[in-house]
Amino acid sequence: MKDILKSIRYFAAFDDEKLEKLVNISRIRKLNIGEVLFYEDDEPRYVYYLHKGFLKILKNQGGLKQVYINTLGPGTFVAELTLFEKMNYPATTEALYECEVLAIDKEQFMIQFFNDVGLLQEMLKSLSLKVKYLMRSIELETTITTDIKIAKYIIDNQKSIDTIRNKDIGIKLNTTSETVSRILKKFVKSGLLTSSSPIKIKDLEGLKILCN
Repeated sequence: MKDILKSIRYFAAFDDEKLEKLVNISRIRKLNIGEVLFYEDDEPRYVYYLHKGFLKILKNQGGLKQVYINTLGPGTFVAELTLFEKMNYPATTEALYECEVLAIDKEQFMIQFFNDVGLLQEMLKSLSLKVKYLMRSIELETTITTDIKIAKYIIDNQKSIDTIRNKDIGIKLNTTSETVSRILKKFVKSGLLTSSSPIKIKDLEGLKILCN
């Protein structure tokens, strides 16, 4: 456990005494694909750090519908906002792949480490990046069509787009894999793509014009 903590940049400046205190209030939790780390509105007993794997963040939107917000990769704090605000978990977090998560007792973490200015600064930087991503997601969701969303996604991920499944694109853009397939086939017919499965770009400038 101590070796894992030493490898985390947020705790890089901790001495052995601080690390030992952190070890005593932490544990490793492993998640299988599809397993939920916590649900939206659950009471936050832990703050989490994603050590291995990928987590997807889902927000409830009327009834049983869930909207995809973001994907978190290794090296990321999860739900750290609950350290700064008296609130329940703001979203549901689910394992996209097999994950290894560091679970830190929230109450003890606040008592023992919330006077560390360097640590707080790093955590606030992390929060700031997440807020920027959220604002971008809201803008995309409310101002552009699904065709443009998919075109923009292809442009943003052009180097690896031929390895990304329609299902995963649908999850990230809050639509169905069937809709993604239909639009990709339309792009092929219009000459923007060479093929839709795997996705191969034919006219990058055309995709950019569509987005503008």
